[in-house]
Amino acid sequence: GGDAALPKVTVQAAVLRDAQTADWSLDGTVDFGGLVLTGGGRFAPSLEMTWRAQHEPIEKAVGALASLGPLPVRVVPPGHIDADVQLSRRVDGPLTFNARAVLDAKSLSFDPALPTLDAVRVTLRLDQRGLVIEPLEGRLAGGAVRLVAQLVPPAPDGTSLAPHPYLPRL
Repeated sequence: GGDAALPKVTVQAAVLRDAQTADWSLDGTVDFGGLVLTGGGRFAPSLEMTWRAQHEPIEKAVGALASLGPLPVRVVPPGHIDADVQLSRRVDGPLTFNARAVLDAKSLSFDPALPTLDAVRVTLRLDQRGLVIEPLEGRLAGGAVRLVAQLVPPAPDGTSLAPHPYLPRL
């Protein structure tokens, strides 16, 4: 572990400077081990960027993510992923991000001792407040499964954060 090489990353982009506003922007593509993201936006003096993966094969996404470290789940193709990532930072402000992904796969398994979830479709949202699964749907042992969950990091003082606004009230 830890010795695996990162995937090949190729960036093709146009960098532009607006003469009137002095803003710098970037538009292009990033190929991260076969997973292609397109997008761009302003990067100076403030940051407002959006990157998208549209209907990419799930095995490309899994391969790119697995190169960063072990995944807690085994994803079985065929399947696809659609994702949007937004980055924002005002001058002298904190960096914020908002990511949303929808993926479908033949199956998911979390542990060999647990049953496999088949015909999977899941929507994930990630930002500073945590990860929201809204929903994960599939078939488990022949029956339909629907899961909605929130994984929230603790606040700096150790207390729990408020429920994520994306999470539906039950």
